[in-house]
Amino acid sequence: MFSVTECILLNLCVLSS
Repeated sequence: MFSVTECILLNLCVLSS
């Protein structure tokens, strides 16, 4: 499982792309 920070960063990266 990803940590909260990892999840947020991944979500931001996906939204950015």
